[in-house]
Amino acid sequence: MARASTSGVVAPFVLDGPINRAAFEALQQRLWVSHLEPQHSIPDLRRKMVTRAERLADFTTDADPASQALVEVLCADHVGTYLLPFLCRRTPEGFRNERTGELIERRIVGWREPKPKAAARPR
Repeated sequence: MARASTSGVVAPFVLDGPINRAAFEALQQRLWVSHLEPQHSIPDLRRKMVTRAERLADFTTDADPASQALVEVLCADHVGTYLLPFLCRRTPEGFRNERTGELIERRIVGWREPKPKAAARPR
């Protein structure tokens, strides 16, 4: 999640995947609390954002995955890096969306094995 300001782009919250209810509520908490309370009372909410190098360290950037491998893909644009919210498969033509088969036409800067999904919490 990011916003533009006169001093540049600010991304107070970075997700490795699609936004869901828990992530949205965490974002709301971070943004609202940071504006409603004095800075000194919320030290944990003002953590330093990771650098591009730190972000790339979690991904393979110097080799392609095996043919037909199912992977998470990290892309980059003029703003920064972002993880695609779906798995991709490596094909001879490039990376494809696993669900739709669509060729990914973005600048891919890294990939990694899919992270195991956490078990859903009972409501």
